[in-house]
Amino acid sequence: MWTIHPDYPVARRRQVHHVVGDKGELLWSGKYITEAMAFIVEAGVLSFKIEDESESLVLRIMNRV
Repeated sequence: MWTIHPDYPVARRRQVHHVVGDKGELLWSGKYITEAMAFIVEAGVLSFKIEDESESLVLRIMNRV
């Protein structure tokens, strides 16, 4: 399942969001989480999760066709 890692710190007061594939490979990174979601939807992925680094927040999104 593809995963969005939100608010990954890259510098002081600056964060990016990452989309990671099933095998842990980086597929996308950018400034806005909405763009990450759009990337996943355009790729045709039917379900993904949003997970922070500590894994205290895990949201699973399921698209139904």
